[in-house]
Amino acid sequence: SRSADEISRNKFASYLKRVTTQYGASLIAEEFNEEALQKSNATISTLKYIANNLKVKHLFCDPNTKEREVIGIPSREKIKNSLGIKGPVYEGSEEDNRINEEQNKYYPLREKFWFDKIEKLTDRVIIFVCGQDHVESFQSLLISNRRETKILKSYL
Repeated sequence: SRSADEISRNKFASYLKRVTTQYGASLIAEEFNEEALQKSNATISTLKYIANNLKVKHLFCDPNTKEREVIGIPSREKIKNSLGIKGPVYEGSEEDNRINEEQNKYYPLREKFWFDKIEKLTDRVIIFVCGQDHVESFQSLLISNRRETKILKSYL
């Protein structure tokens, strides 16, 4: 039997194929990068796989560790230290929430980085896949740069 993850990945894949075709998109871009892909021990991103399958371009847009340093986004470890948090941090703990809150302050820098990656591609219909907490702020950035946008759906 297939895992819930596999079923939801397949549902997402068919949804993405449908909207890519429906909107005539020639690029699928995502909030992800090669470094994160390697850390997750995956060989190919689901979106890149779908893009290849549909014969459209694919673009990773999230800054990697070095790029984050350059644009002024501190690592999780640096944030942890700046907050004076010692020892291991467990997911969902108060410390974890404090670190996440601090990281969220850097969302505008990340979103600007994504925009810079796609800025010159004005002739393309782009499907951009990002986390729920970026949807409205990234759309605002696109609109303020005179880009026509449409939120297709909050998936899952």
